[in-house]
Amino acid sequence: MQKILGTVLVLFEVMQTSRGFIAVALIALTGCDAMKQMIDPSGNAYKKPGEAAKPAPATTNPSPSQPSKTSTPATPPTSTPVAAPVPAGRIETPIRVKASGRFLTPEATMAQLSEITFRAQGRNFQFKNALFRDSKGITSARDSSGKSWGLAIGDLNMDGSDDAVILLRTDLPEGTVLWDLTYLPNRSGRLYNVQTVALPSDQGVRDLVIEGSTIIVVPAIDGPNIHLVYSGGRLDFAKP
Repeated sequence: MQKILGTVLVLFEVMQTSRGFIAVALIALTGCDAMKQMIDPSGNAYKKPGEAAKPAPATTNPSPSQPSKTSTPATPPTSTPVAAPVPAGRIETPIRVKASGRFLTPEATMAQLSEITFRAQGRNFQFKNALFRDSKGITSARDSSGKSWGLAIGDLNMDGSDDAVILLRTDLPEGTVLWDLTYLPNRSGRLYNVQTVALPSDQGVRDLVIEGSTIIVVPAIDGPNIHLVYSGGRLDFAKP
């Protein structure tokens, strides 16, 4: 009986030892595969003769079309600021180039004397060498030295063109001297005598000036100036 029990114990120990050996062997085999995977993931080092090499496992890379989440976003290109266009203003043309004859000079005015029909002292006439003579007297636009008795230039009627006023002297046969002021508006460079005003003084004129729509006549001898105002297409003496 004792022999039987001893045999059973031996067999039990052998069984226990075999199970441990088997477990250890399984663990060793499993660890060996893991070690092989760590040493050579492709497995080419452990392939059998004649066995084709295994392709290397594909690595996971982000798609070119899908940028990596950790990548720095691209900085947009900086563009050079462009100034907003400034609306062009309207070009201003000096009045002197808008039309010929807009501006007058004393020389150009005196050059037209022979082309103008004047009215003075009840007569209509044209000058010849700035002089007109008939039975009623002698009317002149300048003295013996060739200087005008009086001439002023300015835009009297405010139409954008220079006008002129000229003093005329008339010597009557009995020796009386009369003075007239002729208004010559400028029409496309041509002067026309549209009005003549008889001045109240016979002493002569020292100066003649156009200021705006007013003509100032300065007597040759001390005394009050004479003012004529252009209004409504004609000249009139300014009211005191």
